[in-house]
Amino acid sequence: QTNSWNPWSLTLKALKSFGEIVSEHQIKNIIEFGSGGSTAWLGRFIIDHKLKTAITSLEHVREYYDMTLRAIKDVPNINLRYVPLMSVPDHIFEAMFTDDDPQALFQNNKRPVSNPLNTIAHNTFYDCVFESVGYDAIILDGPNGNGRSLAFPLLKQMVESPCYLLLDDCGYYPFIQQMQRVFITEQLHYEIVPSPNKAWSVFKINGINKHAPA
Repeated sequence: QTNSWNPWSLTLKALKSFGEIVSEHQIKNIIEFGSGGSTAWLGRFIIDHKLKTAITSLEHVREYYDMTLRAIKDVPNINLRYVPLMSVPDHIFEAMFTDDDPQALFQNNKRPVSNPLNTIAHNTFYDCVFESVGYDAIILDGPNGNGRSLAFPLLKQMVESPCYLLLDDCGYYPFIQQMQRVFITEQLHYEIVPSPNKAWSVFKINGINKHAPA
């Protein structure tokens, strides 16, 4: 079963699996890339289980932002942000995985995305400067395209250890390989969804991979 807002939504099984982690490990700070039904569901889950968990959710599509905003109007623990996408050239994309300040590299080389709904948009990510709040959980369900991998270098200094990651569409691009260039990870769950032919996975991040090849 998928959320009904759009065919790219996380499955209910994926959300329940991640909800168990949030509850069991008393997660404090979640950052979500790509809002929607998952945002509303998780917000309600946190309230129902009396958890002290804050969610920061980033969305680049105004329609989904507005829909999510209506769905979470009675949920106090969610900071929903409308954030446009920006892209970077190939050599900057690659350099971000080894640079000491990938956020500055992204900000200094970003350029507007002409069609943010393009599912094959190249090297795109949210135009956001991340704060060192100590995220201990990540939901990575956006944006579409290979640029989703940029979450890993951008969050390298922003996550706790351990940190739990729910990664959607993990078979479309080498997200897992790119993640392992940045983090030491342990895969906790992997599942293929026959329709619409996608896969999701849950990882435990155990720190920065200081010995990864460039």
